[in-house]
Amino acid sequence: MKQLEFNLSRWMVGSGPENDIVISSRVRAARNLQHYPFPCLASGDETEQVLNKIISVTQDKACFSDFQYLLMDQLSELERQALVEKHLISFFLAKDAKHGALFLRSEKI
Repeated sequence: MKQLEFNLSRWMVGSGPENDIVISSRVRAARNLQHYPFPCLASGDETEQVLNKIISVTQDKACFSDFQYLLMDQLSELERQALVEKHLISFFLAKDAKHGALFLRSEKI
């Protein structure tokens, strides 16, 4: 696995007329797929099936060509912590990494 390269987020650069103000927002959409239980009730096999289904649906779509998957169980603890600190994943996802993933535009890391 290649090591992630973390760039400074645009707001960290500190340029612009109001560079002392940081506004952060994040949208998280969480729902279950039909015929699969919510993650807290799912078995390891079921969560792996859901992840594989999402990857297969998005893999061949041109609109997702600049996105990448980061599989939590393939990242080091330090890499997961950096994603938490950049507010890209939750502490709970970083801690319980089995079958977790982040689907993210490549430029956002």
